[in-house]
Amino acid sequence: MEFPVAEPSAMDCVVAQSLARALNAFREAHFQRPLRRAARHAAELAEASGYPLLVFPELFTELAIAAMLEAECRQFGRF
Repeated sequence: MEFPVAEPSAMDCVVAQSLARALNAFREAHFQRPLRRAARHAAELAEASGYPLLVFPELFTELAIAAMLEAECRQFGRF
């Protein structure tokens, strides 16, 4: 029995590309998990907005910055 291969949606592609760029730019290990979490959270919020492709980039940017600041504080105890 064969299962059909699901093609990724435009939103899936945007999320994957944005996350890949962020992970490539910020390679430190303590940023990896927070950036992935920020991407998932931004995607969920964007989907709920009704205009996911429009709002995801800005949501991800804001959530990624907050997540990295928090990770930096947790890692080094400072900003």
